[in-house]
Amino acid sequence: MNSDVNHAQNYNPYGTSAKWTDNGMVIIRHTTDIGIGVDATSIVFYSLITHLSELRGSFLRVAAGSATADDYRVSRKDIIGLPGKVYGVADHIHMEIVCDDNHLRRLTGRTSGGLATATNGRKDAVYGEIYFHLPAGTQFYAERPADNIITPTAPVTHTIGARIVVGVTYGGGFGPTPGSASVRSYQLDGTEIGTTLVEADAESAALSSEAVRRAMTRIVCKFPGEWNSDGIDQRYGWLKSDQTYKLEGQSWEKFRAHVAALAVASESLPSDLVAPHWHFHPRTILKHLSQNLWLSLSEFKQIVPRTIVRKNGNSYSWENVILSTGASSILATQRVALNRMARQYGINSPLRLASFYGNSIQETTWLSGLREGGATGTWYSPWYGRGFLQLTSPGNYFNYWRFRGRQVPDSLYNALTNAYNVEYGKSPGSRSNTVFVDGNYPLLTLQMRNWRNAIEGATNAGAEESAYAPADSAGFYWSSLRMAAYADGNHTMERRVVATQAGSKVFYRSIAFWRASASVNLPSRVDQPYHNSLNGFEARCVAYMYALSVLSDVRFPDATGQLTLDFPEGYQPRR
Repeated sequence: MNSDVNHAQNYNPYGTSAKWTDNGMVIIRHTTDIGIGVDATSIVFYSLITHLSELRGSFLRVAAGSATADDYRVSRKDIIGLPGKVYGVADHIHMEIVCDDNHLRRLTGRTSGGLATATNGRKDAVYGEIYFHLPAGTQFYAERPADNIITPTAPVTHTIGARIVVGVTYGGGFGPTPGSASVRSYQLDGTEIGTTLVEADAESAALSSEAVRRAMTRIVCKFPGEWNSDGIDQRYGWLKSDQTYKLEGQSWEKFRAHVAALAVASESLPSDLVAPHWHFHPRTILKHLSQNLWLSLSEFKQIVPRTIVRKNGNSYSWENVILSTGASSILATQRVALNRMARQYGINSPLRLASFYGNSIQETTWLSGLREGGATGTWYSPWYGRGFLQLTSPGNYFNYWRFRGRQVPDSLYNALTNAYNVEYGKSPGSRSNTVFVDGNYPLLTLQMRNWRNAIEGATNAGAEESAYAPADSAGFYWSSLRMAAYADGNHTMERRVVATQAGSKVFYRSIAFWRASASVNLPSRVDQPYHNSLNGFEARCVAYMYALSVLSDVRFPDATGQLTLDFPEGYQPRR
């Protein structure tokens, strides 16, 4: 900060004393998916944050020219810097969310085009001139009808014989004062009809309406950015002739220098931000996108832990997690199916997603396989765990197939489920899988065996089925066990410290996650939190923590119990 009253950043539009404005700026390019298909993948938009007083972390290294390639990657909850001053008022920033024509079309479905006068147009457009098409035969009434009443009760006072267009303009409009509303009637060729009607200060009155303010947050406007120093005269030159401002001579030069001090040259801006671009209301678009919950490949990577705590008997180990991301990896081949499944089965909140992926990522050994470890060696093989929630036992397989409308003979269902129950009732050392050999069951067709194999992604069932069944079976299991009811519960984080070969390590758990995990793995212990018979619960908690930190605003307690941590203590994000 500089105390020189003549410094460009000390410009004061409200008086003569120095009023500092910080000019620290960060521009972030965001790439995400909102679905599958040409218009729903690789959505690109930008966030621009300015008036920062300091930069922090990787942003500071980028600004200093000492950044590594990884420093240019930004993740949710990364600390950018500190808010600065705007005209002497501390802790202020200016934020924009913007995109180009192509990505506006992807986000909203259109960027231009002729108005379809035969159908209703947009109801949230309150900027510029709004046109109402009135067809011939439109009737006018002496009184406004009550809300939601289609047929007025007041008498008709006039009926028009030809189509007309009525335009309403807010702002300066054609009226004598800013903030007025002007109403003009036109013939279809644009010729004005009658006299312009003006309502003084109508815009201010409208903005006092909460409904109107809410509607205006959904307006998307296209105009040049104000941070390009190459276009200052074109953007602001009107202030010199405007009757209200009349910025002439030295007043204009001081203002121009101030704008230039806050802006950057066009070559320093992304090309999409040099040309006129589309501006969203930041809170509204971020809130909207936060409800999408379709995870891109990059976002999926972030919810897989880099390190985990694993319990082995009475001791704990600290282990690294290797994630495969190649073209044939589970992450690459099953991502779309997982996203679709989550939407179909109502896994539609950060807490539900964290509860699901906390289990499925651990169940699949960190997305390395879709079959249970030691599969063919289990006493219930070949009905071992498959898919993202490890569908296990003949009864669960048959229930899933029947859920999908497939025919399974009752006699086959009864024979296999009875055999399973008999073996389950034996002591662990005396159980055997010989009773489950497929050849013992003539009614178990090749098609059924292929259905079973498809749940672990085996291609002998066909590429489409093997890309669908691993995720869909997990969605079925989630729903049939009512995991959502537990996932919607209390996610208060409990900090746990354990001794490992790498020293003391922390993990976090919650009652809600315990119950969701137990429901799919140990139903009899749902109401017995943290019972030691639930396999791999600590490792599941680490996957759950990662998902929570990426997908939600949950904060984690520090050593004093205060909720100060955006990311779990002692862990590193996966970029």
